[in-house]
Amino acid sequence: MLEGAKRVSKYEGILRWIPSLLLVPVCAFFIMNRAEYTYVDYFHKVVHLSGQAIFGLMGDFPSIFGGTIMQILIPVLLIIFFMVNYLRKWLQLGFLLLGHTFLNISVYVADAETRKIDLFGPPDQIHDWNWILNFFEAMQYRTDIVSVCVVIAVIFFVIAILIPRIVGY
Repeated sequence: MLEGAKRVSKYEGILRWIPSLLLVPVCAFFIMNRAEYTYVDYFHKVVHLSGQAIFGLMGDFPSIFGGTIMQILIPVLLIIFFMVNYLRKWLQLGFLLLGHTFLNISVYVADAETRKIDLFGPPDQIHDWNWILNFFEAMQYRTDIVSVCVVIAVIFFVIAILIPRIVGY
């Protein structure tokens, strides 16, 4: 098998798919249990809150969007770093994290109306997506937004699994 200018043996070609085989059950678990809280969600919570704090320096309006923006931005920056440095296995984990980010966002959007998720902070803490959907008068589209987030997550999971086929290093 020839990839770019580097000759790869059949054995090496098979070995590069092992991380993908390990990712399949992980992705399936995340999709089937998207509402369950996992250790990855702690990472998302820290990133979300830091995004609110950083964007909060620009005012209340950016702060509301800052958490979700930062949740997407950090995995995207990691993916760019891994691509530039030819780190294929880490690139797969970057896409896995980005897919999980969208699952996390979908759960948060789904909770916008009922507000049952315990938020970090004082009891009168604002639920970002409740505020966003009410501000744009889009609460009735909540389930559509959730579906779009889940589809985007599945797309990123598929990309993570297919990275050995997509990238040549």
